[in-house]
Amino acid sequence: MKEKMQKREKGKPSKDTSEKEGQKEGLFWNLYSISCIILAIILITFSCFVVNNYIENIKKHNVNYKWPKMSDLIPSIFILPLIMAFKTAIEYFSKGIVEFCLAKKYRQPKDERNKELAKIYRHKLARHIYKITFYVIFTIFGYYVLHDLPYFPKSMLGSGWMPTMFLKGFPESYFHEKPPLFDLYYNISLAYFCNDFIFLFIMERQSDFIIMLLHHICTISLIIFSFITNYSNIGSLVIFCHMQSDILVHLTRFLVRTDFSIYIIGFVATMFLINYSYMRQYVFGEMIYTICKYITWEWGPITSTLTLFLVILYILNIRWTSVIIIKIYQTFANR
Repeated sequence: MKEKMQKREKGKPSKDTSEKEGQKEGLFWNLYSISCIILAIILITFSCFVVNNYIENIKKHNVNYKWPKMSDLIPSIFILPLIMAFKTAIEYFSKGIVEFCLAKKYRQPKDERNKELAKIYRHKLARHIYKITFYVIFTIFGYYVLHDLPYFPKSMLGSGWMPTMFLKGFPESYFHEKPPLFDLYYNISLAYFCNDFIFLFIMERQSDFIIMLLHHICTISLIIFSFITNYSNIGSLVIFCHMQSDILVHLTRFLVRTDFSIYIIGFVATMFLINYSYMRQYVFGEMIYTICKYITWEWGPITSTLTLFLVILYILNIRWTSVIIIKIYQTFANR
């Protein structure tokens, strides 16, 4: 018996080795994120100087088209406090649910470590409930707004074909029609990510702070620049793809801190991994591929910058998928 145990221990990496590997990986991603943040700031600054000329050169081809303006995003300023209030209300009224669902070892801690973790997880579970609620509502709203558009693809339960948005060529492809609530959809998404960006600095710093900072810089920049350059057709698909795939992320993260059946948690975690990988790798990758293949007329600074930001997000998605798989494995291994 002892020999078997020794063999198993030999096959496992030591705790020190695992920590060193984790530190090296963390350092790599932090350096990657810092490099991308510097690049993003340079590109955003440069884009601010050239965007007006870029827009004017396109607008002159169709003077009757109602081209989007920066002022069209002003409603996001008023939506932002509403989202903050919604967040506060959901987290406050979910205290009872959190207390009921939280694992017994945290509700009735027998040592100081679990007592400290209980405080952290009570807050995190309330936040997960807010996120799940928001993402479900916003995904339903987004599907209602977007599902009839000719470029909303079958891969996201639409009936359209993604390349449709570019097949007219230059400059006609820029003058796409928007459904009535399209601008509201964009304003809500901008307000939401601005809210998340603010709380990134207010809340206690997490180990992935720099990575999340990069994510929010790219996301907010993509929303604003895609809107004012009228690339909002592809932008709306990117928003929907990411918001929808986050529902099961937070549901899984909620369940792993409860005493729910291992089979229920396993089923939800499996569905989450399938959905997350499908939306964040396949569908999102399909979007980037469509842009690169079908935009054959213009690869100026704006288009290149927007596409580069999408690629940065795609790389982060790959990283998050691998991290989530490891965390789920560790959670089940320790139960």
